[in-house]
Amino acid sequence: MSDNNNLHRILVNINDINKVGKVKKINIDGKEVEIEIVGDRFPLKNEENDICTPFFGLKEPLCTKCLVEKLEENGVTMNESEKKRAYIVLNEINYYRLSIFTHYLRDEDRSFNRLMELYDFDQFLRTSIEKLLNPVEEFIKTTLVNYLCCQASHDLEFQDKAPLIYLDRKIFKKPKKEADQKSIDREIDRIENEFYKTVYTNRSHPSIDHHLKAYNGNIPFWVLVEHLTFGNISSFITYLDRQRRKGWIEDKMKLSDGQNICGPKTIPGWIDALRILRNSCAHLSRLYAWNFPFRVNFDGVNFVKYIDVNSSDFKQSLFCALFIMRRFYLIMSHERITEWNIFMEELNFKIETFKIDVSKMGIPYFFVEDWIIK
Repeated sequence: MSDNNNLHRILVNINDINKVGKVKKINIDGKEVEIEIVGDRFPLKNEENDICTPFFGLKEPLCTKCLVEKLEENGVTMNESEKKRAYIVLNEINYYRLSIFTHYLRDEDRSFNRLMELYDFDQFLRTSIEKLLNPVEEFIKTTLVNYLCCQASHDLEFQDKAPLIYLDRKIFKKPKKEADQKSIDREIDRIENEFYKTVYTNRSHPSIDHHLKAYNGNIPFWVLVEHLTFGNISSFITYLDRQRRKGWIEDKMKLSDGQNICGPKTIPGWIDALRILRNSCAHLSRLYAWNFPFRVNFDGVNFVKYIDVNSSDFKQSLFCALFIMRRFYLIMSHERITEWNIFMEELNFKIETFKIDVSKMGIPYFFVEDWIIK
């Protein structure tokens, strides 16, 4: 529709947004207009002034032989057997991925074998942690859905729509200032759109297809959650009403001493940190000596005296995320706790065997007995 300034507000179906090249014909004030969905284009623009960065010429691509020589130029030492190994490795591992570990070689040992020890340690972290994150994600999804739906079923205001409680805007947080309402509404709109896109994308899946046909497209939360990403859940929890977050934690996350693993203000940041870590693992990103964009608080929670959980170095480190994971494993089954403890024993063995500098992961020391769950 048009307004007095000849501006037009056009509603586009969310499923069309990613269809680059699609052309839609619409009628505006009696005139047919074509709208084409276009995507972003390379090169990326400079965000500060919205212009393309000047092109100064990229580096020339190098053959495997040249890449081996480049490692040597960067101070990596190789005997003949290491050089043969380097040729094989650089056909399997991107030089750009491997060479970053040269920054963490010490002068006393800058050999290619040592470089591969650091790379292999990072790979061990990634594969092990990703495996351990899956049960935590499942626990978060399962307990959240169970709590919200069961609570709604016992509340006269919500009981008739308990399976679809995720669509009721009354469960989301209210702004402290009225001026912030629009911002919150936009975020809730975004979350709902993401949920809708999830259903649309998975519409041929038996569980979704059944509810589309038998229940007029109404998808219970316990069905939908199986198709949501950790990112979807993280956003949902961030904007969930604080009292519901508190009730969820008190009902599902109590330690054996009666304390909760964290508070309602803390948990959104914790879950988002685990989301970031999970994505890093899934996309084969480096974990060792990496600063993560975590935004977490601990509200006095600490079990290791020699770690300053409030320091910025710790809050952006791998062990910050492991600290959070451990808190969740404390309230999980004996089988899950055993899996956590096995990982900690293996981690301790790797750290000692490879002489790993743990300060690159956010802690001054690693004493495995502090991280084992007894």
